[in-house]
Amino acid sequence: MLDLASHVWGQLDGPYGSAENVPQLIKQLQKQYEEAVKDELYYEQLFHQNTIYSSTLAAVPYLAEIARRSQSLEVKLDIYVTCGLFEANRSESSGAGFELPGELQPLMDRVGMVACMDIYNSYMTAIEELAGYSSDVIRFAAEVGKDNGEKRYVIAADAAYRGWRGAAEVLTTFNEGDEYVASCLSCGEDIYIWPSPEDDRLLAYRSDPVFHAEQESSTITPSLEIKDNELAVLQQLCSDIGESRLMRHIPYLAGQVSCPSCAASCLIWPGLTNMYKP
Repeated sequence: MLDLASHVWGQLDGPYGSAENVPQLIKQLQKQYEEAVKDELYYEQLFHQNTIYSSTLAAVPYLAEIARRSQSLEVKLDIYVTCGLFEANRSESSGAGFELPGELQPLMDRVGMVACMDIYNSYMTAIEELAGYSSDVIRFAAEVGKDNGEKRYVIAADAAYRGWRGAAEVLTTFNEGDEYVASCLSCGEDIYIWPSPEDDRLLAYRSDPVFHAEQESSTITPSLEIKDNELAVLQQLCSDIGESRLMRHIPYLAGQVSCPSCAASCLIWPGLTNMYKP
């Protein structure tokens, strides 16, 4: 992985230009995993406004190392979820002969192919290592009684490590489960999905119910047997971690509805996840 003393950090991208301050923040976390430091590193330097950078990929191997050395499951969980968010938002590799994600493409002319490949390979090794913590952090989150929102982030991270970025984005974007927005695969119009206030079953609307409270809802037909592999795995994760609200919603997310705009039969889950595919 990229040495913390390397001059290459000054060539890496961050939200404010150079990533030259990132190594110092990493060193501080290595000494003590403090909230203020990690928040500055994670959400100001590495994942600002839902965007990751070349500096993010270079930093993840050090975060995986901190997780590996820590005796605290709380620290492991925090790093697991954070790096899962990074992975969910990473660009696909270019497929143009170099298999590098978009975050590293601008670096090619600055630091060369060898440095870029080292950053990327170290990142992918770290992601594979972090994915191995899934069972431990899920068990821990269930045992200590994390709330449903926190549990949903753990499930989203698990999905990201599996390569299910659309699923991860759905779970983090709608992390409270109090609304979802899908796209009709036939007409492309948004379908607003809200839980019924009486029983938490999901209903579909043509317009945002916040601004159009008077409109009629459309009934979503839930799936009685979850056949989609992603949703079947998510359902099992909900059971393992004790995320009760998502568990109740999954049959509806696996179901279908008559589109409120064009009346075509629309599957909910593809309509949700397709909105987050590159």
